[in-house]
Amino acid sequence: MKLRTFVFINSTTYSRAILEQLVQMQELDILCMVLPGYSPASNYIKTPLFISTDSTLDSNLKVFYAPDNTTKLQQRIAELQPDLLLVTCFPYRIRDSILSAAPCINLHPSLLPAYRGPTPLFWQFQSGEQNFGVSIHRVIAKMDRGTILKQRKIHFEWGINKVDANNRLATCAINLLEYHIHQPHEKDDANDLVTESSAQGFPKEKNYQIEENWSVQRAFNFVRGTAAEGIEFHYKDTIGNHFWFINADGFRTVPLQAQLESTDYQLSFRDGVLYLK
Repeated sequence: MKLRTFVFINSTTYSRAILEQLVQMQELDILCMVLPGYSPASNYIKTPLFISTDSTLDSNLKVFYAPDNTTKLQQRIAELQPDLLLVTCFPYRIRDSILSAAPCINLHPSLLPAYRGPTPLFWQFQSGEQNFGVSIHRVIAKMDRGTILKQRKIHFEWGINKVDANNRLATCAINLLEYHIHQPHEKDDANDLVTESSAQGFPKEKNYQIEENWSVQRAFNFVRGTAAEGIEFHYKDTIGNHFWFINADGFRTVPLQAQLESTDYQLSFRDGVLYLK
């Protein structure tokens, strides 16, 4: 029997990739989608434009906006009595009255408790993280602090771009969700969240600054993994020169004693050179 499911989702790259695969799952019957914010014209609209799949979504699928349509959403939940509330990258707190209506789980793209918050992939690349992955956890009032149910690590090759990274994480999340549905009592080496876990918000302009004392591999992975239209990275060398750029083409490691000089085409780091696009 399929699980009657409400999906709380955002229009991020990761969420879109999740949704593309969710609608293919034989285990789920998606009854309704909830998007963040305010309805553009009415209390609900048809499937939103960011869905590119040509498959299985009902053309009459209701799409609510929260917090705008919360009362109507609660009425819809009471009417349809879903088996599952599924969350991915939803930026608002979900009311307790909704959370109590059905089991609610989140597909979070980090190995919790590290990197709680709405943009975990950015902060993982920014900090030079090597251990990427996905966590399934129960949703409670405090963001990303519910009991972890399943986790799975994933390895990224050097210089993976943001779209490919999100697609890989989404596929990992869907596989983990399928496993959880069929093996709900298996802990999969997951631990409960702790209150001291890290949390970050949305990145600001200052968070795109790259330090000369970083390893060149960290710089390359950060730039390639977070580059986006309209965003410039900022680099300042030890003698006060400033460089702004939008992406990187590659890198080369060099002996620590080598004298490196930053130019408009390459930037010097503690152990190598980053080549700019």
